[in-house]
Amino acid sequence: MLVGATALVTGASHRRSGTVCQDFADWQSFDSGATAVGILCDGAGSCAHSDLGAEALCRWAPAWLTNNSEKLWQLSDEELGREIITEARIVLGAISEEHAMQVRELASTLLVAWVRKSDEGLDCRIIHLGDGVAACLSLKGDVTVSVPTRGEFANETIFVPSKGARNTVVVTRGVADPGSGFILMSGGTAESLFLKRLQQLAPACAEMLAWLNDHDSDTVSQALELNLENTLSQKSDDDCSVELLLDQDPQARFEVELEHPDPKPKHPLQSNKDKFTGVLSGWDALISEHYQLQHSLITKTAAREAYLIQPDLPALFELLFQRIEENINPTPSTGVSNWELRQAWDYSEQNDSLEKLLEEHVVKLAAGSQKDNSLTGWYNQIPAASGYASPTSNRKNSIDLVYEIEREKEYAFIELKVCNQAGTPFYATYENLSYGFLYLLTRARHRLRDIFADSPDKPLLRAKKIQLIILAPDSYFNENEQPKSEMKQFEQAIDDALRVFAKSKEPELEMGFEFRQFSNPVSSREDIDSF
Repeated sequence: MLVGATALVTGASHRRSGTVCQDFADWQSFDSGATAVGILCDGAGSCAHSDLGAEALCRWAPAWLTNNSEKLWQLSDEELGREIITEARIVLGAISEEHAMQVRELASTLLVAWVRKSDEGLDCRIIHLGDGVAACLSLKGDVTVSVPTRGEFANETIFVPSKGARNTVVVTRGVADPGSGFILMSGGTAESLFLKRLQQLAPACAEMLAWLNDHDSDTVSQALELNLENTLSQKSDDDCSVELLLDQDPQARFEVELEHPDPKPKHPLQSNKDKFTGVLSGWDALISEHYQLQHSLITKTAAREAYLIQPDLPALFELLFQRIEENINPTPSTGVSNWELRQAWDYSEQNDSLEKLLEEHVVKLAAGSQKDNSLTGWYNQIPAASGYASPTSNRKNSIDLVYEIEREKEYAFIELKVCNQAGTPFYATYENLSYGFLYLLTRARHRLRDIFADSPDKPLLRAKKIQLIILAPDSYFNENEQPKSEMKQFEQAIDDALRVFAKSKEPELEMGFEFRQFSNPVSSREDIDSF
């Protein structure tokens, strides 16, 4: 049976500019898995609506190829290439009319793996126009690679609407062994998974295909997304996408190994490492259970799933709070720095974390304005749980920014984000809630409260109002690609539940939640220096 998996993530340059991912990929099987089509399209970065074109082609091609297979399978390679480009242009033409735009604004590349099981093995056609890499990995270890097609000039990419596309598209045909696999990747992914100098695939390609031996499509797609987000997208400014197809044959298990060196990807069953640890251990499982998540908390897929669910937040909040109580050391060795307002700007010149640099910039401005009080009250990296579970646990659990609105009365706990690579709004919400809950526990439980009873240097612990804020540029929320109505509903639900929950733990304290955004560009060190 032919099965597949797919994943795509937004590239670094698009995250910085707030542009949506312009890659799209899809796969479909037909005839009970006897036929499958995998397709990947990379929208032109210079075209504002190329993401629409890429998605439209991916939605259209599998069914069109299958419905016209009797005719198309008999065509020569040249005829098949011209036919699919002609029909693809018709699809884009319809989209351009619907949205009143030029066809060239929908420009996209086209990679297709069309596979059918037969008595001889796996009949296949690889159709390739433009950037990206497509390949067939035979069960015997033979690899057939289709490399990018170029225009008249070396760096000119050919797209479906491009002049000459019908004569440039490349079709590769063949018969592969039962149990073989196919991989399609965009240009961003190919920067890591295709060894250009050797014109060979990286070993990770075979390893990822092998995941489909034992795991279903959703599990493998999740692992692919995590690897794209956490590893491959770090090496490329371009969007990254990948498509896998494998013939799941019990008699011909895919166990191909490619021998040239490249870092190994994570195994699907090892990809869900908990993000909350120490005194927060167990939070990942509780959050995933209540939101019915099938993916790791940090992924965009998990965020999309979560915004559609309306969990019992009072019950979830109580369980999360109880878990902290269960994890806390009966005789906590709390660091003296917990809940101490401070200004830390000891980051090195080599620090490339834009969030850390922005924190540093804000507190430096605050420190420099003490004479006229124009920007005072800003503090950063406030420890919230050091030593609560053990002497060495949760030392990095620090609030990004704290803003003192009125001393000993009102403060804002700010979780600062620059791009979704550092966590989606959903994940950031529970990061900030963890600080809020740790604060509530410190205030509500005498064994913690007594530790700080004689600490006049901790006015934060005498506050009457705490506001939890996710603060980020407009591009961060736009990158999330969620309808504003869903985000607002999510924000309001968290705020409503938190206000009631906080009062139940500390009646004299008011605690709320909100998203806030700013328009200043923060995509480079230079932007931050002029913030």
